[in-house]
Amino acid sequence: MSVIQSDKILNFKGEILNHCRQQIAQRIEVAESAIQSAREGMLNDTKSSAGDKHETSRAMSQIDIEQNQNQLQKLRDLLNEIDQINIQSKSTITGKGSLINTNQGLYFLGPGIGKVQIEGTELFAISLQSPLGSFMQHKKEGDTFQFQNRDFIITKIDYPPQQ
Repeated sequence: MSVIQSDKILNFKGEILNHCRQQIAQRIEVAESAIQSAREGMLNDTKSSAGDKHETSRAMSQIDIEQNQNQLQKLRDLLNEIDQINIQSKSTITGKGSLINTNQGLYFLGPGIGKVQIEGTELFAISLQSPLGSFMQHKKEGDTFQFQNRDFIITKIDYPPQQ
């Protein structure tokens, strides 16, 4: 790979990670806001309610808080995972941080964000733990596999997409 292609792929992968960070940061804000709203709802309920209805409302708010706290922790773990991805490593075998060109589209192995648009290029950011991500792991150029009745061919690894 030439120096220009190497720089281009590093920049492109950096843009993918930045996009993923932004998406996760937005989701964190939503979860934190939901937790705050549920806590405020519990306080307001305490001031204005009594009896079984009050207890049910408090229990529902507590469940809501716990679910959002669990989601918040998963999102923070995902941010931590992104920070551990080394986009500078070059390998002929796919793994975390690989940009994989296939006959079925372009994939980035890292955080499972889904479909994203980077510099006018559509790709899928998928987790290694996802079913497709686990199929793509440890592959090299030219490898094939079948997933959901579709034949995949790995055409390039860590190669900048053609605009």
